[in-house]
Amino acid sequence: MAIVNLKNVKVYATFSKGFRVIEESKGKDGKDYSQRWTVWSDGLGVAEGDIVSLSGFLSAKVNEWTDKDQQVRHSVELSLNSPRLSTDDSAPAADPGESDAWHTAQIAVDESQVPF
Repeated sequence: MAIVNLKNVKVYATFSKGFRVIEESKGKDGKDYSQRWTVWSDGLGVAEGDIVSLSGFLSAKVNEWTDKDQQVRHSVELSLNSPRLSTDDSAPAADPGESDAWHTAQIAVDESQVPF
């Protein structure tokens, strides 16, 4: 699974199983862009308006819908699962690789035996 780091994002909604944040950035073309994320978590204690830094596992869901002109459209919902939180703007979110809860096994691979 991919790990995502979101820095200094604003909480714009909370609900019983998590909250939603908006990530704002400037593109190479100079335009302002925003990306909304759903963060699935119980009890991180955030409130609307908080600025937080998070890291967690990425998930994405593709939705299909019909617009007002009856054209079929697609959108992607981005989610952050098992998040680690830092409410201090200057502090990075915790590195998920340092936690026992996110432990992954190290496997030794003999490169000479790999067929590709």
